[in-house]
Amino acid sequence: MEKLELTANEIETPRKFKMYNTNGTLPYSRNGKIIMSGTMTLNSYQGIISLVSLRAKKDLILEAVFNAKITKISDNPENEFAIFVSNDIVNWKKEEFGVVIRLINETKLKYYVQSPQLADFFVEFDGGSIKEKNYVKIKYTNSRIKVFLDGKLVRELDFVDIWNEKFYLVVSLKNLDGSDFVGNFFEIEKVILKNFEEYDILRFTLVLFLIIVIVPVIVFSLFFRVIMIGILKTKLKMLERKKALLEDAYFKRRIDKELFSKEMFKVQEEIKKINDELAKLS
Repeated sequence: MEKLELTANEIETPRKFKMYNTNGTLPYSRNGKIIMSGTMTLNSYQGIISLVSLRAKKDLILEAVFNAKITKISDNPENEFAIFVSNDIVNWKKEEFGVVIRLINETKLKYYVQSPQLADFFVEFDGGSIKEKNYVKIKYTNSRIKVFLDGKLVRELDFVDIWNEKFYLVVSLKNLDGSDFVGNFFEIEKVILKNFEEYDILRFTLVLFLIIVIVPVIVFSLFFRVIMIGILKTKLKMLERKKALLEDAYFKRRIDKELFSKEMFKVQEEIKKINDELAKLS
């Protein structure tokens, strides 16, 4: 179980991520957030990319919390802000999925998936309006993608098998035609890439607790019950034997009726008591 987490701390002291810009300023931190600002520079590829990869397992989950302040747009849909994962950071032609905002007339959240194994290679769909604070989550599980916005499922679709593939985390802001985007800001609170759900850890911890603590208690309880049943049955046999001896002694007139009645009453009471205890343990 592994996790990559991008926060403002990584911008201030880079360890697992690298910042880049082909023609302009780098992303920076402000008030605990990562800031990527718009420019009017031609062919500007500003971004952050992880230096390490994360292998997809049963799950691969991308989560992001960010705010977009967009005051200027263009006619070019390739001018965009995106948060995504990719297993090909050289040619960008293999598997990807993420969220994108195209800086055109209608600035909406878009989600996309990409793979040469898909019939259309690249599939993009609406994810809703941009809010003051956006929480997006894209979860891959067993060749399916689920998309969430603010914790609510908004789309589910088939994907491809990416088990054990190495994925990198990428955040990018593009200005390909030199449009004036000065004044646009994208504030990123955090971006997380992980190959597990927190409730999976809780479930694993619970199972481990059951194995280590509860199961031995149950086993001991069952063992104790078996021992007690054995002891009680032994006592019951002894009392049945005593009862038979009393009846034999009375029949042969070795004891009188008064003593026989007194002792027999005691034996029958003990037998009843043991039978009650056995019934509780059964």
